[in-house]
Amino acid sequence: MTTQTCITKQPINTVSKARVNNIWSRFVEYGCANKFELVDIVDGTHVVLKCKTCGNQFVRETSFLKPRNRDKSNVECRSCGMHADGSVGATAKSENKRSMSDSTLIAYYVDGNSASKTAEHFGVNLRRVTRAINDAGINRASRNKNKLPEYTHELTGDEYLDEVLVCSECGREFTRNDYAINSGRKNRINNWTPTYCCHACMLRASRRSSRARRRKREHTLTYKAIPLVELIERDNGICQICGKPVDLTDGWYDECDQFHVGRNYPTVDHIIPITRGGDNTWNNVQLAHQHCNSAKCDRMD
Repeated sequence: MTTQTCITKQPINTVSKARVNNIWSRFVEYGCANKFELVDIVDGTHVVLKCKTCGNQFVRETSFLKPRNRDKSNVECRSCGMHADGSVGATAKSENKRSMSDSTLIAYYVDGNSASKTAEHFGVNLRRVTRAINDAGINRASRNKNKLPEYTHELTGDEYLDEVLVCSECGREFTRNDYAINSGRKNRINNWTPTYCCHACMLRASRRSSRARRRKREHTLTYKAIPLVELIERDNGICQICGKPVDLTDGWYDECDQFHVGRNYPTVDHIIPITRGGDNTWNNVQLAHQHCNSAKCDRMD
């Protein structure tokens, strides 16, 4: 009864009452309440559980409460090994996850599979796969070069269409006819010389150019760090977009010790966005909720 009272104290704008009741009813229905206590509902997608055996608290995604995962909702405490069904010790699935080496994940990823498909195939967290890829120094953009369309260089007899061009991004040779077949612009290639061999190369060049412009713009600014604590004190802890107070406690650490912020967590918002020529000074910053800042995006209103 105490746990249910704690749940109903969630802020209305963070978790709806219907969502709270749904999570609580399924938590009890699936038998998780026998060995674990539902301490808190963070943001509707994460819950804080407490092991009744050892008292360890940990965060879990609410996906284990979905009807399709009902047979797999055997929650495990990693401190004492207690499960929701009363068994103790690592299951075959959890033991397989822990013993899974990063080299196995990387080998499957390099074989041409995406990071999400690799995580789904081995039943591990996507965050672990991306961390293993980054630790191995694999550049995703360079790996995607292996997936560029294969050009046959078929000659048409037309000197204009058979002219050999060089992609300014990857350096690959291609003809206008190759590009026309791959891009579907066969009727619009006559008065235009493509700079890149395919759409993927064009996107990589565009994104790199955009990042370079942003770095140059930020480098020319007079940069000064804006401490979040001092900004909260200056704005009296009130979001300058919606007028409601911010909540520094609206954040949590997951099982990988990575910090996640909730909707009401305070952030530094630029009144005139950096992308629109604003600078990172005290006169151009204001306190805002995380969700208010995200909703504002790069608008100036």
